[in-house]
Amino acid sequence: MKICVYGISCSGKDTLISELLQNPDMKNFRHYKGSCQLNKIAEKRFCRNFKLLNESEKEIVRKQFMESLQDEDNFLVDGHFCFPGLTERKFQIVFTDSDLALYDSFVYLKSNETDIHKRIQDSEKNKRFASLSAEELHEWQCFEINKLREKCFYAQKDFVIIDDDLKNAVAYLSRYANNTQFNSIEIARYILDSIELSESKKIALIDCDRTATAEDTTIPFFELNGWNLTALKNIFADDSYSHYQFWKQAKLYKDFSKYPNIADFHLNSIVCDKISSLKKQGYIVYGLTSGVFEIWKQINEKYQLFESIIGNDLSDSGIIISDFVKGFVSKLLKQKGYSVVSIGDSMCDIFMLEEADKGYIYAPKKLRPHVQKYIDEHSKTKIVQFARNSHQYAGIISEE
Repeated sequence: MKICVYGISCSGKDTLISELLQNPDMKNFRHYKGSCQLNKIAEKRFCRNFKLLNESEKEIVRKQFMESLQDEDNFLVDGHFCFPGLTERKFQIVFTDSDLALYDSFVYLKSNETDIHKRIQDSEKNKRFASLSAEELHEWQCFEINKLREKCFYAQKDFVIIDDDLKNAVAYLSRYANNTQFNSIEIARYILDSIELSESKKIALIDCDRTATAEDTTIPFFELNGWNLTALKNIFADDSYSHYQFWKQAKLYKDFSKYPNIADFHLNSIVCDKISSLKKQGYIVYGLTSGVFEIWKQINEKYQLFESIIGNDLSDSGIIISDFVKGFVSKLLKQKGYSVVSIGDSMCDIFMLEEADKGYIYAPKKLRPHVQKYIDEHSKTKIVQFARNSHQYAGIISEE
């Protein structure tokens, strides 16, 4: 597998990769340090450091580096997606289509911006970023994540956001690099192979927590088992919903034994009415949840909302549902000629909604800022919202 690890300056990419390569499962992997390789080529070809080259020369060096890796396999490269302008609030993107084509998977290391700020202050190499505040470093990370996330999805490349929890990051990545069941595209293909596809070529994909139900069933589940919700908030900070975040969440609740009472949850009438309408139109309706599968299995047994529930399997070889998995299921169904309707409520559902023939987003009473920001930045979005809903996002149409 060809993996590129991205992250802003002083985010800890070298430390992460160094620790990762000490894992026995990574013995067949090599590390090509991006900046060192570029400098070697630049010195040999132009007799100057890479940073001193003009843009056309840099492009030649980058292309040569890419070509040198074409026939290689099982390696990691650390790279930069963009750099901030120090005199104006804009970013210079150095990521290219060649990068997107070369690597199989993209990993983004999102570190604590306060820690990054301190490292930059102590780094002679990165002194040009010393004037950036912790808030500006956070903005830099979020910009890179949002842009890279979209580029990867539409190129059908996997994208994972990890954090600076080094122990868990190494444990996850060592499995990710060697296990196709940790790849979002392969998980989506597995799901399509396992569900009973409709002869009518009509499929509906419905998110569960805070879409089919008014509540997030995960919250009382964690509280009932004695966990503080701060742990969950930290895992999903900035609406990060990649495979790694749900893997960390699943690790927390794998051994929980107490389950909330299903009677405590309330169906969302607007969404459930739409599900009934879709069934009458010949759609086979599936619940696609990143939440707690056992809870949703019980809810579906009681209310018969879905043909079946597709959710996390916490066995060692089991699947985990992420934002990319949801999106790729929707995308692959369309590629197979199915008419797809999807319903969701959060950034975790955005790609699933965009890839469907019709994607509905349910707006809660307290609108989700990241969803509104996405809508504001994507004027051509196909996503619509429910006209019956008293809460509405600005900038998208409403339909029944």
